[in-house]
Amino acid sequence: MALCFTPQNHMMRVVAIAVLHLLQLMAVTPVLHAATNIALPDCISKCGEVSVPYPFDIGAGCYREGFQLTCNETYNVPKLFVGNTRAEVLDISLHDGKLYINNGVVSVTGSNRYSMTWEIPLHNTIFTVSSVWNNFLVMGEHPAVATDGSCSGVGCCEASMPGAGSLYSNELASFQARNHMIMEEQPFNATVVLVEKQWRDKNDHSVLLQKAVSDGSAQSMQIKTAVKWSFSNLSCADAQSSSDYGCRSYNSYCHDHCTGESYGSFCRCSYGYEGNPYIVKF
Repeated sequence: MALCFTPQNHMMRVVAIAVLHLLQLMAVTPVLHAATNIALPDCISKCGEVSVPYPFDIGAGCYREGFQLTCNETYNVPKLFVGNTRAEVLDISLHDGKLYINNGVVSVTGSNRYSMTWEIPLHNTIFTVSSVWNNFLVMGEHPAVATDGSCSGVGCCEASMPGAGSLYSNELASFQARNHMIMEEQPFNATVVLVEKQWRDKNDHSVLLQKAVSDGSAQSMQIKTAVKWSFSNLSCADAQSSSDYGCRSYNSYCHDHCTGESYGSFCRCSYGYEGNPYIVKF
C-alpha cells in the first residue's frame, strides 16, 4: 500500500527534518570566538607571512622573557628568526606548544665513513628540538635518490633522533651487497635533513623533498623542524598556584606539556573558543 502525504503535511515534514538537522549541528558544533588581536596592545602581531602571538614578539615589553624574536625586513618578504640566531621561524602553534623552524639541508660528500656534527642554532634558549616529533632523513645518490616518497634504505634512509637537544654527531657511510656480503662503497654523496614527521607525511612533502634533492634545488626548499616550547617549566598543578600563571583568558586552561623528554606546561583555549589564551580578553 502506498503511503501518501498531502502537500501541506509533506511541507511540514520537510521543515521538521530541517529543524532537526539544525539542532543536531548546533549540538555538536561550538561557536568560535575569534581574537581581536593575538599580540599585546601596540605590539607587532605579524612578520612577513608569519603571525606572532604573545608570549612571542619582537619589540621591548611585548614578549615574555626567552620568547624574543627578530623580524628581518631586508628580505623581499620579511623573515622571522628566533632572537639573534639564524633559526628561521615558519609558524608558531599556541595550541600544541610548537615552534616550526626552517632548518634547511646539509649536503655531504665523503669517502668511506664520514663524521659530521649537526647543529640547530638554539643553544641556551628555552626551545628543545624534539626527538618525538622529528626524524633524520638521509638521501643519497647511490644507486639513486628515491623520488616516490618512500624511505626504505634505497636512495633514502631514515633514523630517529637519539634524544632531545640541539647538537648531534652523525656518521655516514655507503654500503653495497656483493656476493652475499656487505661491503663498504666509496665515494658517496648525501643530503641530510631533520624534518617533522607530520609535515613530511602531508601533502606529498616527502616526494617534493626527494625530487628537490634529485634536481639540486633542496637548498631553496622550506623544510619544517618542530621545536618544543613551554610557557612555564612547572606542571599545571604547580603553575596554577604561582604568581606566574599564564592562562589569562577567561576561556582558557592549562595543559601539561610532556613529550617523554621534558616537562612543563602551556595554555590552550577552552573547547569552542579560539584566540590567545595568554591575553586577558579575546
